Amino acid sequence: MRSPSRHGFAIIFELKIAETIDGLKEACEKGLRQIDERGYAKELAEDGYRQIRKYAVAFYKKDCEVMCPEDKEQIFDKDC
Repeated sequence: MRSPSRHGFAIIFELKIAETIDGLKEACEKGLRQIDERGYAKELAEDGYRQIRKYAVAFYKKDCEVMCPEDKEQIFDKDC
C-alpha cells in the first residue's frame, strides 16, 4: 500500500521507444492504452489519490513526444 501525499496528487508516466520518428505518436497512444489496460490509475485511486494525471512519453533517438489522454494531442515534440 502506498501512502498518498497530503494533496492526493499522482502522476503516471509510461515511457516507450519508437522504431521510427514517424512512430512517435503511435508509441504515445500505445503507452496511454497500457496505462488504462493495466489499471495503474485505478490502483492509485484505491490508495487514496484524488487527482491522477497520465502521460505517455515516446522517444526516438534524441526526439520525443509527450501525450496525455485529456486531449489525445501531442504536448511536446522536439529534441529532448
